[in-house]
Amino acid sequence: MTTLTAGKFSGASRSPVQILTQTWREKARARREKHAAIAALKTLNAAVLRDIGIDRSEITSVIHSQPQGRRKTHDRF
Repeated sequence: MTTLTAGKFSGASRSPVQILTQTWREKARARREKHAAIAALKTLNAAVLRDIGIDRSEITSVIHSQPQGRRKTHDRF
């Protein structure tokens, strides 16, 4: 038996439509969070961005890339 509790499905069986809908919602939420983070970083001035270690041209790639995948030139050695 599937019950609806606080907006989430609980129970052993969920239909493929429910699983697909939940997946879409999670991806949409993640996309909104990334866009909000990009907008917040774009409001910062160059000095603050330099203090946190990124350049204005890197804002989008920093948000969309994996944290361990980002390397600066001086990090190679």
